[in-house]
Amino acid sequence: MKIGPIELTTPTVLAPLAGITNLPLRLLAKEAGCGLVCSEMVSACGLVYGSAKTLDLLDSTAREKPLCV
Repeated sequence: MKIGPIELTTPTVLAPLAGITNLPLRLLAKEAGCGLVCSEMVSACGLVYGSAKTLDLLDSTAREKPLCV
């Protein structure tokens, strides 16, 4: 499966779920063979105002790439 220039190894996608798709779950999904993982829903206002809680939702590692935010 291909999304723009990104080629996915498998056609499965983990949907963004507020309060659910945190870093540990995304890593488990990648280990189970998920082609693309999405972060939790992130507030645009939280990003504008630099909320620490919002920025924590953006934590990621190279092991989960490609990642959708």
